[in-house]
Amino acid sequence: MSGTSPTDPQRGPNPYGQNPYGQEAPGPSPYGENPYGAHPYGQAPYGQGGPAQGQPGQGHPAPSYADQGYPAQGGWPGQQAPGPLTAPRRPGAITASFWLILAGGLVLLASTLLAAFAMTLPESRAMLEQQMRETYEQMGLPADQLAQMEQMTDQLLPVMSVVAAAFGVVAFLVYLLIALKIRKGSRAARTVGTVLAALSVLMIVTNLMMGAVNPFDLLWVGLGVAGIVMAFRPEATEYMRLKAWERAGTR
Repeated sequence: MSGTSPTDPQRGPNPYGQNPYGQEAPGPSPYGENPYGAHPYGQAPYGQGGPAQGQPGQGHPAPSYADQGYPAQGGWPGQQAPGPLTAPRRPGAITASFWLILAGGLVLLASTLLAAFAMTLPESRAMLEQQMRETYEQMGLPADQLAQMEQMTDQLLPVMSVVAAAFGVVAFLVYLLIALKIRKGSRAARTVGTVLAALSVLMIVTNLMMGAVNPFDLLWVGLGVAGIVMAFRPEATEYMRLKAWERAGTR
């Protein structure tokens, strides 16, 4: 025969002749119109009595994050958004530092302007020329060279007066800028002020060694150094740290 019988010993029982698992084929669904039959887990996945409450597509809206105990926006449950940062209170050490540095700059400006004005007075010019002549004579210069140096000094005095006044104005602006920045809590300004104070002290020491001491120089250098010392007090340092955090939070 060209085919095989249902009980062919070489092929075994026909797999299409009967249920290979020894069970009867399922009959009509006991659930009527439900084409999927009974639920594979034996009950509804959300409990008895029909579909679970809150399932989308079953006549109930989907539960929101707030209903499930989660915050409406980002963050963890129970975590609150940080409020606005309050500006740190300026300590008295910072205020004292500001006024001391500003006073030092004002004294420096006044001393340089007075020196520049003194160069234009005939009495001051005559005294300065006499000092320069004595210096040239000590150098052993010939008479012709001495006359040339005196003439050059007369020509340079007006220029020296203008330069001294300009130096005083620029120095005062630098002191004012450092004082304002320190009052705002800038640690960089405190560092620059420290360097300038150290250079000023070095200048005073050099003048003392040469015997040329000006009371105004001692005053403005002392005020500037005192202002920088006040800026390094613990409350001033803490204020600068808080201001740095405040600037970082507003970026």
